Amino acid sequence: MNVIDSHIHLIAQPHGHYQWLKLDNAPHWPNKARVVEQARLSTPQLPTPLISSGVVHIEAGFNNEHPWQEIAYVESLEIEQLRSVAYLDFSLPLAMFEQHLRKLTQYQSVVGVRDILEDSFDATFSQKDILDKFTMLANANLHFELQCNITLPNIVPTINQLLSDVPNLRCVICHAGISGLAQKSLDWNDYETAVHHLHCDRVFWKVSGIEMMLVGDDAEQEKMLKLQQRIIELLLLHCTAAHVMLASNFPVMYLMTTYQDYWHYWQENLPKDIFLTIAYSTPKQCYSF
Repeated sequence: MNVIDSHIHLIAQPHGHYQWLKLDNAPHWPNKARVVEQARLSTPQLPTPLISSGVVHIEAGFNNEHPWQEIAYVESLEIEQLRSVAYLDFSLPLAMFEQHLRKLTQYQSVVGVRDILEDSFDATFSQKDILDKFTMLANANLHFELQCNITLPNIVPTINQLLSDVPNLRCVICHAGISGLAQKSLDWNDYETAVHHLHCDRVFWKVSGIEMMLVGDDAEQEKMLKLQQRIIELLLLHCTAAHVMLASNFPVMYLMTTYQDYWHYWQENLPKDIFLTIAYSTPKQCYSF
């Protein structure tokens, strides 16, 4: 059974900045040392009988002032089936934004960009030139990976308007659209409403990063998997499986489980046709493998 892991972080320690991976820096996860240890390893290996048919590297803060340096490192690893999502700062002046975008498009693996907007969504979308930036991105045939809490009241209308204004833009919702939330803060009614109203042929949902909602001891692992199962079921209820992806968030998922156990669990606990679609077919389409 083939798998394309659509959300992993390939870390170049000690060369990159990676402020979030330093033990003394936020986020202050109880099991952060596990993540740091795994980040020193090479590309993770899937358990038998799963076969890797590709990975998608998501920017991890190698050097946000010169984000193409991270892509150059990742491509130097010579991974046969690789796609990359680079960092691009949407707060940059338009001319500098265009310059960074042009540099990123020179790299073969780059298919999209991400700018984490958990704390800056309103400021980002209030810029007068924000539509110009997204139009440039779409015209470069790159998609945008949105990482924020979509249950906040202004997020979904803003994204829907953006997709209307830029009709060739595609958007991937990272971490199922609940990034930055703790489990106790998640209102399921608000979440389901947001998912329902953000249904669009150019929107893809990526289920990963749920472990960040439940950082704690190993006893939380079962709770994490059940929470993720509920999220997958909700997304499949409102979207087709062709718009939902399952990914690992390596190495951060080591807060709760191992890479091999994570994929083994989903292979065993999802219907085979659903697993093959969200772990392989949809990522293959979304990331142009």
